[in-house]
Amino acid sequence: FYDLHAHGEHLISIRARSMRSCTIMAIFPKLGGTIDPEQKVLRFGEIQFFIQHSIQLPNTAITTVHSQTKHLFAKVKWFCQHPGENTVSWPLKIVATDFEPEGPSTFIPVSRIICRCAIAKKQPIAFDCGHDVVNIVCPLFTTVVQL
Repeated sequence: FYDLHAHGEHLISIRARSMRSCTIMAIFPKLGGTIDPEQKVLRFGEIQFFIQHSIQLPNTAITTVHSQTKHLFAKVKWFCQHPGENTVSWPLKIVATDFEPEGPSTFIPVSRIICRCAIAKKQPIAFDCGHDVVNIVCPLFTTVVQL
């Protein structure tokens, strides 16, 4: 599906509206598309779509009633990090215009999404090492978040 309401946020995928509405911030994936539960990297990405995964497990009681567990996931294309990501003041961040290769971190539990972000795409910026075209993202916090 293309959009959903979760944790007080209206999350939107790239298929629902524009590319600017589907940008998110999360602390889930490791760089390179892999998952490392010990590493917490602040990442930005574009939600492609959502899926719901249901597992039906036998109940531990003597009855034959089964319990069903539902999980919501977002398929996300993660922006590559940029060497000049910290050259702007918080909460703004600079990310590259290209994406990480797809890997296990492409599918993220919706509960791991911190917030939506505003994005200014393909902005030319002068760095110490020269000029580059980058994306500038700004988290849109709706609640107080400790990072």
